[in-house]
Amino acid sequence: MTKLADEAARLRALTELHLTLLVEAAAGTGKTALMAGRVTMLLMSGAEPRSIAAITFTELAASARGARVHRYVDDLLAGRVPKPLREALPDGLTDAQRRILSEAAGKLDELTATTIHAFCQTIICSYAVEADIDPGARILDAAQAEALLQHQRAEDGAEDHAGLAQRGDRPERQAPGRREIGQEADHRQD
Repeated sequence: MTKLADEAARLRALTELHLTLLVEAAAGTGKTALMAGRVTMLLMSGAEPRSIAAITFTELAASARGARVHRYVDDLLAGRVPKPLREALPDGLTDAQRRILSEAAGKLDELTATTIHAFCQTIICSYAVEADIDPGARILDAAQAEALLQHQRAEDGAEDHAGLAQRGDRPERQAPGRREIGQEADHRQD
């Protein structure tokens, strides 16, 4: 069997659970499998699911990681060692590992496998009063943010126009550079 060039680093990520590691690799290189394996190994070592935060950048990766952790746990409890974990678990689970993993399996819904922005949103909402923000604030995607910005600009423009009309302001009394649409600038000298 051909070994990967980074096999030692992968094994380290699965076995040196007391360390904080950064995994950086190109798309399609097995990051999701490796990180799901690390989370599974953490669970097997006795880490409570609620104490694990598996953060990534995309919703697809977060969803895939969570699903893969569930699959790895199910496979291990059924006596099958998933391929990414075979180097770390060449003999399968010990009885103690199986017992610990079985307990963790019932609490996998407590695992945080999410994106960085969703994780931050959770923290912000938990401390909305302290942060002085609306507890109902939510994350907007790029399209939503652009639509909101356009709406706000249109609303601001309508309010500016209405305010001028209510005060009876004439264009020459407006702030420099502000004119009604279609109004020509008066360049005559008096």
